[in-house]
Amino acid sequence: GKKAGLPLYRLFGGFSNKVDCYGTCGYYRDGKDFGELQAELQMMLDQGHRRLKVKTGGLPLEQDLDRLAFIRQFIGDDVDLMVDVNRAWDLKTAKKALKFLEEEVKPRWLEEPIRWEDDRRGAKL
Repeated sequence: GKKAGLPLYRLFGGFSNKVDCYGTCGYYRDGKDFGELQAELQMMLDQGHRRLKVKTGGLPLEQDLDRLAFIRQFIGDDVDLMVDVNRAWDLKTAKKALKFLEEEVKPRWLEEPIRWEDDRRGAKL
């Protein structure tokens, strides 16, 4: 970069000197209800976050999907939402969740949806 007189991002073909970042939230805690989750999300939005990654996979699937739908409804479609399952689902559960996520939650990405032992099945997902 010094020799060419260019910042590294330009040397590597980049077009911006800014990097998008996200805040991670939505961790589980015993007794944490939607009111507390909403307050946490509001705090993240008030801090200026426009991209949020939330944890999931810690509750039975239907409860987790309700929780993700609540999060999407609260933050709206103008905020990027990323979903981190932390390898909590088997392939069957992930397939069941995927349709709902695509239609209702619209995550920017779905991170580690299936268990370690199901890695070879990731292509099927």
